[in-house]
Amino acid sequence: MDPRSAEHLQEAAIFDWVIPVAPPEATAITAAQTMGGCIMLLVDRQVHVERAETFLHIAYNILADVGLQGMSTLSIEFDPSYQTVFVQIIDVIRDGVRQSRLCLDRFSVLAVERDQERFVYNGAMQAVLHLEDIRVGDTVEYAYTIRGDHPVYQGLAWACVLLGYPVPVGLLYHRLLASTVRPIALQAHAGAHPPEKHELGELREWVWRLPDLKGQPPEDRVPEWCFPFPFYQITEQSSWSEVRAWALQLFPESEACDALLDECVAEIQRSYSTPSERIIAALRFVQGEVRYLAFPEGVNPHFARSPGMVLRQRYGDCKDKS
Repeated sequence: MDPRSAEHLQEAAIFDWVIPVAPPEATAITAAQTMGGCIMLLVDRQVHVERAETFLHIAYNILADVGLQGMSTLSIEFDPSYQTVFVQIIDVIRDGVRQSRLCLDRFSVLAVERDQERFVYNGAMQAVLHLEDIRVGDTVEYAYTIRGDHPVYQGLAWACVLLGYPVPVGLLYHRLLASTVRPIALQAHAGAHPPEKHELGELREWVWRLPDLKGQPPEDRVPEWCFPFPFYQITEQSSWSEVRAWALQLFPESEACDALLDECVAEIQRSYSTPSERIIAALRFVQGEVRYLAFPEGVNPHFARSPGMVLRQRYGDCKDKS
């Protein structure tokens, strides 16, 4: 592992706020119901809002050689501008014997630029581990915690709890912890199963526990924006006016003068006499002279750069060009 990545990728024991959840010893899932040559035994996701931590715990059993190719590599994606990853379990269980494969030195930390061809550079990183000596019949179990919330949300609670998957899951477990002071609201979609709710002193807990979850294979020709699985939306903002108040701070009005921008506006005004002509000229200038280029890492996806800065650098994303 690159020493420069050490501060963002660390080894740790499972934190004490996490409830231990074991993969089921038996499941009703059959080989005919699976995809990719493996059975997903456990998806365990626990979120502690006050600590800005998300714990993810996965276990799966490899049934066929096709599963060796796709399921022998672990990948953890994170944003190094505000997140740290704590790797807590990487085990392989073979013939009932558990062996730890946790070794940070074997991780490679790589840049993730899936949209580079669209001139979008998101700054995300991916910690990748290629597991050695994985065989058909092995069970792979791993867990990690990501610490750090996006700074643009300023500590506001928000989440999406996914309660459906394209493949069956032996046990789906989701847990959310937040202060009782927060006015948390939950909205169910697509018939999502309701959670259990408990008071734990100064914390409130919501728990979804779904054994032998049936898979929902994706249908053909479904639009990308269509989300077919049951899920919950979670927020502590009770109205659109609260959302507006939060968002307004991202786009402060600036009264500062910019000579280059003023000169550009004056040139359009001199060259065209009617408002419609000036609007068209401004649109053509932005479309033709300011190229599209986005760097949505950290807080950048939410803040628009000043018009003067965009004009000087002659590039920007959707907000900048607007």
